[in-house]
Amino acid sequence: MRKSYLSNIYHAALFDGISQGDIADLTLHGKCNLIRNLVEGLRNKIPQKEIGSGRIARQSLVVIVNSFEPSDDLINFQEQKRGMLFKLFAQDENKALAESIAGWEDLTIEEKEDVLIQTSSLHQRIYLLGTADRIAVNWVFIDGELSSYRRNIKILGGFSGNLSNEFGTTRISKDYMHDVGKALNSVHHETTHAIQFALAVAYDRNRITPSHILYDDARMFHAIEINKAVVPCGVLKDSEQDAYENQVHEVLANSEGNEISSVLIELANS
Repeated sequence: MRKSYLSNIYHAALFDGISQGDIADLTLHGKCNLIRNLVEGLRNKIPQKEIGSGRIARQSLVVIVNSFEPSDDLINFQEQKRGMLFKLFAQDENKALAESIAGWEDLTIEEKEDVLIQTSSLHQRIYLLGTADRIAVNWVFIDGELSSYRRNIKILGGFSGNLSNEFGTTRISKDYMHDVGKALNSVHHETTHAIQFALAVAYDRNRITPSHILYDDARMFHAIEINKAVVPCGVLKDSEQDAYENQVHEVLANSEGNEISSVLIELANS
């Protein structure tokens, strides 16, 4: 019965459209499975072949991703940790790092890469201290833009994690390294994803208890991770990116990347 229920929702999401009420009874993992299956359906052009358009399926994805929300505790946590990060960055021990950001144009590409890795390390250390274990990150700086499978969508960075070995990989395009704002924004956006992954790992390994204020957020990030419930921009039209941009992990990463990069630059030049 449950399988039939999920199958009916999937069919409706592909061809008829759904509302928040239609998915209200779905579990977290049920929603994640629905996202994954819809993405796969769009990749295989199932609705396009059946009704000549993937518009309804794309709109259904928006409905589902809009049902995911961070807790107020996570929002407050990020605000407090940002403040701690800025205080640490302004200390004398990080003076050389601040000077490098202020003199960005004079740095070599290798020096810029090192600065980005250092600021990311500070970000991850401050945010995860006392909350979850830091994860090892492999940094890959790529010539050219990361592929988005869309001509007009520019991808500056990406993060992927492996739950089996708790290891992460961050990819950053070198094409925008001349712009300190874009470089820092991209790196701290991806570092936010790394922190989300660290919370997912903590949940997966039972290192975060139900009494922890971020337990529900860790459970959500874990469900997204383990079900591969991610909407890539490449399955959407260039003009219809809401299903990608509205994903809870992307909204949080966009906000953090914007805020952290702008304040670090301001502090470095003060």
